[in-house]
Amino acid sequence: VPKAQLAKGAKQSQSDAALPDGAKQAALLEAHIGRLGELLAEAIEDTATMVEKKQARTYEEIERDLAQAAEEQMPDEEEDEEAEEKPIYNPLNLPLGWD
Repeated sequence: VPKAQLAKGAKQSQSDAALPDGAKQAALLEAHIGRLGELLAEAIEDTATMVEKKQARTYEEIERDLAQAAEEQMPDEEEDEEAEEKPIYNPLNLPLGWD
């Protein structure tokens, strides 16, 4: 874990024998959090890089990305028309009524 992310004045190595129960639990929790930080370091760096890239985009790039996302979300009109034109599947030839 980078030193910038640690609490000020925190020591990284302490003897468990000299600590009271509350301090032992706090030290154990700090060790778990430190290990979790080590495991997630790559994901944190990737996230920070992505945020920097998004913040550096121009207005035109943002508009282009939004237009592409809107196109991906809109269903094709041809597919909707084909679904409406198909007859209803009724293999037993049961009467299709309002119920």
